[in-house]
Amino acid sequence: MAVLSHLALSFSTHPENLATEALAYILGRSASARRGVIRLVESLSGRKLDLERFETQASNEDQSRPDLCGFDKDGARPLLVEVKFWAGLTDAQPNGYLASMSTPGVLLFVAPDARLQSLWDELRRRVADNNTPMMPLAIGGSAVLAAGISHHALAATSWRTLLDFLEQETIAASESDTTADIRQLQALCEQMDTEAFLPLASEELTSTLGRRVIQFETLANDLTDQL
Repeated sequence: MAVLSHLALSFSTHPENLATEALAYILGRSASARRGVIRLVESLSGRKLDLERFETQASNEDQSRPDLCGFDKDGARPLLVEVKFWAGLTDAQPNGYLASMSTPGVLLFVAPDARLQSLWDELRRRVADNNTPMMPLAIGGSAVLAAGISHHALAATSWRTLLDFLEQETIAASESDTTADIRQLQALCEQMDTEAFLPLASEELTSTLGRRVIQFETLANDLTDQL
């Protein structure tokens, strides 16, 4: 297990915060890593971006705080990045975040491979509940899911895909230290993807789902005894 993974699992109840700060640190120190993010975002939005800096936890007018914001030279925020492992969506996601973007831009969610499709389905449902039209965007492959919403783009991608873009750029630039940092973050994301336990929500404990889990457990024990 990599050091970052060990620290995240041992000391943090919110590993998303640690991953966000690690990603911001990498982007802050490496122009090549920033090019990797820009290349990924441009491929899904069709827009040219000139991002000069990234900032974590920058407040919106409604006091919600996107995990990571990409600022251009004019101080606008054409890129908002929301970092996820297994934490649920907040009430402001995605509709409030999209409404907070004063300039055409991209709202990007990053999640484990195993959660990507279910997260995208939930994002689409929330947009539909807000009576906002969505237009699917043609993206090569299934590693990125994207749709046009008004003058913005909403997208979701895996940690693996995002960090691969960063790694490719830093390897090409011979930034071995930054590449090593990216691989530490990759190890954390892989650890969260395979070993993290999704906490039970209160509604799960008070619904029939809890009883169903117990029934499945009993069935598994009975099958084991029979075998």
